[in-house]
Amino acid sequence: MNNNTILYISPFFPPLNTSRSIANAYYCMELEKIGYKIIILTAEIPKDFVNYYNEDNKWFKGKFKIKRVGFGLFGLFYRKKSSKITNRKKGNTKNSIKSLIKRMREVTTLKNVFKEIVFFPDCFIYWSKKSYLIAKEIIIKYNPSIIITASEPNSAHILGYRLKRNFPNIRWIGYFSDPWSLEPRLDTIQKIRHGRLEKRVIYSMDKYTFTTKNTRDLFCRKFNIDIRKTTVYSRGYNPEIYNLNSSITLNKNKINFVYTGSINKNRNVIPLFEAIIELENLLINSKINLYFIGSMYTKFKVKFEKFNFIKLIERVSFIKSIMFMKEANFLILLDNDKSLQLPAKVFEYLGTAIPIITITPNFNSPLSKLMKEADRGPIIYNEKVYIIKMLKEIIILYNNDQIPDKWCFLSDKYKISNVVLDFAKENLIS
Repeated sequence: MNNNTILYISPFFPPLNTSRSIANAYYCMELEKIGYKIIILTAEIPKDFVNYYNEDNKWFKGKFKIKRVGFGLFGLFYRKKSSKITNRKKGNTKNSIKSLIKRMREVTTLKNVFKEIVFFPDCFIYWSKKSYLIAKEIIIKYNPSIIITASEPNSAHILGYRLKRNFPNIRWIGYFSDPWSLEPRLDTIQKIRHGRLEKRVIYSMDKYTFTTKNTRDLFCRKFNIDIRKTTVYSRGYNPEIYNLNSSITLNKNKINFVYTGSINKNRNVIPLFEAIIELENLLINSKINLYFIGSMYTKFKVKFEKFNFIKLIERVSFIKSIMFMKEANFLILLDNDKSLQLPAKVFEYLGTAIPIITITPNFNSPLSKLMKEADRGPIIYNEKVYIIKMLKEIIILYNNDQIPDKWCFLSDKYKISNVVLDFAKENLIS
């Protein structure tokens, strides 16, 4: 490599505790190991930011240079950590709960309208503007041959677009973890507004990387992108992470089912809830604990709280979530409704030797296809009747020590070192 310097741009890096942050960190660490010099341009994350976790980020290490830039205008509006309410009074009435949910919806709606007007295309647009001059200084000083911009958020690509116009000889790779204007949840006006901006950005890129073939194919059809300029790469697991001493201990006398990650309107947890109600006596008698680790949509939380064997745990750090996975007897994946994407947690799951239960509304989704390939556990349709049948069968298999060995098999294919090496061969070598 004559010039092996890469400028990697994304506001999402540790200590921000998100899936995109972890993916960016993994890619930069592995690219450095195979000989690239990495310069990271990212955001300065305030310590009171809701997803700030810095106590166990020692795994994120390397010789790469990191330049952090403040949020800009978003610094006045970001969601801050708040004190947790640990005890819900049993005297709460249904009316008070409904009132709370209604108020939260009203506040959320107002926030979304404000964000759509002021922060376009997303909350990090002012970070992107502030970062432009810093990025120019980095390019002049270190002369990188490649720029990688990684979304979400798409403001990272806006910054890449501005840099490409000023430094046209630098190769620019756009890494998309989600659709942009093609996101199914956007309304028609939003799609048009985002699409106009996205088109200019897309046509300026030299290469494109997507996390799923579904998203790649959607972009190629919409923007007439030459498929030869595209690659498909997602996350992987880092074996070293799982060797850290666990600070989590689950009850060894119970069968522990663990789900990590957020549960929101895009994940339909109602069939699972209905199955739990119908099987309540069986689940209690079978000595089961069901852990949900992460934020949960309020109306789901209210439904789950009444069950003693269901444990609701708020956001935890990346490392702590790995510890919960390692201690589980079974891991649960809930596929997104109408999603083109893979939930990033699947790759952390694949780094354990724990059986994985996949619950999906679509057997042709990217997650379903991946789990069929991995063959790490049952894949079932997201309806009550199938979930009930699966839980009964799983309990019998576990109690009779008949869990298939293949459900616990670790495949090197999903190691992050192998994923990034292949990514570099396809995207970075001229």
